[in-house]
Amino acid sequence: MKFNQIYPSKILLFGEHSVLKGGSALAIPTLRFYGKWKLSKNNFHHHLVHFFEYLVQLEQDEKLLAKLDLVAFQQMLKQGLSFESNIPLGYGLGSSGALIAGIYDVFAKEKISDLAKLKLIFAQLESHFHGTSSGFDPLICYLNKAVLIKNQFIQTAEVPSTKSNLGELFLFDAQKNRQTGELVNWFMAQCEQKKYLEKVQQSLLPAVDTAVTTLLQNDFEQLFIALEQISIFQLQYFQPMIPNSIRPVWETMLSGEEHRLKLCGAGGGGFFLGITKNMEHLMQKYPNQVVQLNIK
Repeated sequence: MKFNQIYPSKILLFGEHSVLKGGSALAIPTLRFYGKWKLSKNNFHHHLVHFFEYLVQLEQDEKLLAKLDLVAFQQMLKQGLSFESNIPLGYGLGSSGALIAGIYDVFAKEKISDLAKLKLIFAQLESHFHGTSSGFDPLICYLNKAVLIKNQFIQTAEVPSTKSNLGELFLFDAQKNRQTGELVNWFMAQCEQKKYLEKVQQSLLPAVDTAVTTLLQNDFEQLFIALEQISIFQLQYFQPMIPNSIRPVWETMLSGEEHRLKLCGAGGGGFFLGITKNMEHLMQKYPNQVVQLNIK
């Protein structure tokens, strides 16, 4: 049993919602929050037992995509297996993704290397917790690498840094959790309107693609401009995703020259993503909500 193995949380930097319409997406793992296995005779975790029962049913129906050692899983549950995690729930950091990564890592009889197939496996496993899943979160948590989706092709990526002498990325804590499904459904419903979909395709998707490209190139000057474009678009067209407590901060940052804010994942709560040219000033102004983000 891999009790020393740590499964990271993930942060979707760019591509929230827009990836559903063919746009680029870039997500990174972060060990600021993580999960790991623990064994104790006093432990009994109902959510793991229910997940095990879900897997058994899939196997009986000959629908389980992954070849898992369910006998070993059951034995470990009887011994008090638990998944200890400091990943906050409802923050879009992949709390269930880390768990799925841990289960596959320990109990898979054979490991799949094809990312597209692996994503499908993870989607099926994680759907137990969310009803539906893309499999994207567990993929990042399992690989412990940045993952890029571009032109609907999945690949790992090397992110040079989330910090340069021209600026750095940060997380902004809304100090409330969120419900992802409702916001995704709202976005998809809006995209049924031709004019809204055209706005997304003509304005948002190119800005997201530029943001992804410039970050990978470590070009923070152009990244700031691209993130500003995303911020302006989301403030106007993604209103339900921006809590009332965050909106004034968002607008204040847009009116200045040093900081910009955007969604980080679905929105509605949890963490938001920002870029700043003056981290010291930002942390002085929002000491309880700004979290530095640097993967190096």
